[in-house]
Amino acid sequence: MGIRHLVLALAMVVAGLVVASSISAQPTAWYNAGSELVGDDGTWDFSGRIQPVNLVQEGLTYLRVTNGPCNGSADTYAVYEVALMPPPSGETAWFGVLQPIGTRASPLTGSPTDPNAILIPGAIDTSTVSIELPNQQPNTTLTACFGR
Repeated sequence: MGIRHLVLALAMVVAGLVVASSISAQPTAWYNAGSELVGDDGTWDFSGRIQPVNLVQEGLTYLRVTNGPCNGSADTYAVYEVALMPPPSGETAWFGVLQPIGTRASPLTGSPTDPNAILIPGAIDTSTVSIELPNQQPNTTLTACFGR
């Protein structure tokens, strides 16, 4: 291999490292906001749940819903995720649309642009979480997890 090939190979490795470092990493520490059974109609309704922590102040605005542990693999469990969007000026609710991750998560029904996850920070160390996830297996337990 000539020096030119060596330099080209080295440049490709460096470029790969730069791209890999720019991909956001999934949270490693999760806050478990609670679990609930999916209803008989296949909808998981986790509405109006008050948390004893201000999730926004703590930077916990990445949401994961899963039928396994918060840090479980999307290869093993049904996983839905979203990075919640900050509210527009004058509003308080963070919002987003959960998306299926991996092959075990069912495709969602309904409008793909209507928020199905809302997080409202409270005045003092509280948050209100409301999530609705359709097209789930009835009587399955799902858990809401928040990370950075």
